[in-house]
Amino acid sequence: MPQLLQRCCAVISLLICQFALSQNLEPIYDVQVDRDIEYGLGDIEGGQKSLLLDLYRPVETAFTIKQRPAVLLIHGGSFQTGSKENATLVAMARDLAARGYVAASINYRLQGDNPLPSSRVSHIPTETGVIAPVAQQIAAQAAFEDALTALEWLVSVSERYRISDIGIIGSSAGAITAINVAYLTDDFSVESPQKHRISFVVDFWGGVLLPFGNPAEAVNSVEAGEAPMFIVHGSSDVIVAFNYSVLLDRRAKEVGLDHEYHVIQGGGHGFGAIDPFTVTVTGGQSIANAMYDWIYQISQHSFGQQSVGSWYEPATSGQGLLLDLDDRNKQLFGAWFTYNNEAGSDSGQIPGAEQRWFTAQGKYSGRRAVLDLYQSRNGRFDANNSVNTTKVGTLEVDLDSCKKGLARYDMPSLGLSGEINIVRLMSNSSCP
Repeated sequence: MPQLLQRCCAVISLLICQFALSQNLEPIYDVQVDRDIEYGLGDIEGGQKSLLLDLYRPVETAFTIKQRPAVLLIHGGSFQTGSKENATLVAMARDLAARGYVAASINYRLQGDNPLPSSRVSHIPTETGVIAPVAQQIAAQAAFEDALTALEWLVSVSERYRISDIGIIGSSAGAITAINVAYLTDDFSVESPQKHRISFVVDFWGGVLLPFGNPAEAVNSVEAGEAPMFIVHGSSDVIVAFNYSVLLDRRAKEVGLDHEYHVIQGGGHGFGAIDPFTVTVTGGQSIANAMYDWIYQISQHSFGQQSVGSWYEPATSGQGLLLDLDDRNKQLFGAWFTYNNEAGSDSGQIPGAEQRWFTAQGKYSGRRAVLDLYQSRNGRFDANNSVNTTKVGTLEVDLDSCKKGLARYDMPSLGLSGEINIVRLMSNSSCP
């Protein structure tokens, strides 16, 4: 083969390798379905029940395959009915796999199985009364446990299927379960070593139900730095109160959670009342397509190793941020180099008192970080004197992509507030 042709083939192969099975906004991949995979066992009266899932994944090629997110789909049915073959969730699983994700639709123990949740979740309180009968609440415990088991199974096969992080989509009881797994484990001392792998939650007409009887208190389980959330709820839902999503939206705003909220005016409960493939949201997109776009943006542009490094403000030469993060605990650290309002003196060994550094630290969620902003004063170069560090406000950083974003600052004690556009100073391997 001529040398030039060899080089061309090598370049083409490299491009195909880089492109192979990356996530896409449009369905471009063939889909393979592996049915009835046992992801665990659940105790029931008289024995154990095999827990099964169906796995939808893009057809593999002979080329190197990039890591891709997985999505766990959890059906509804009041913890009494339903299955992994739910038609709407199956359609979503196929759509996601066609876009380059791995999707797992699961069965879990239902009330009629007479489940026996293990000590991992059995301490979660159950109450009689208006929320649900005890038997149904025990089934909810079992669903919680089984979803955790499914999450751990996906982590255990992450090398085989090249899975990076894991999102969760739930409908009704499935949404309640998804919320339990992503946001409530730490509040109820439920062992969940893989919680940090959860990258997002899609909540179709669910809510935070624990502790029972006080939804305004229950929603406080959603905290800064936890998984981003996509919320859909019908305003006329009489099965799971619409107010649950109102409270979730309010709480997400309070703690800086990256989220998107869609109210379906006059909509009822469930996929039978609201078809996500035909009902539209603001902008004219179907609910499903709005969700796919949101998942894509979360998967591609969230804080991660691609955001570590130097960012600067093009409008002000020399001003910018240095970012680092702890991705397990969702902590972001920043050093902000900026300028004083007045020029400094040229006298002294190191002139330039107009230069100013701030430091920032806090939680990030998806593409958004809300950080406490600190000013350190009285430091002297090459001198062992005391430095005073004081919180002066907040710094919010929102990413549009791994290459650009917006930083908003509010420093009441200094009488300063505003925003700056930031772009990456240099690319890295995760954000070329």
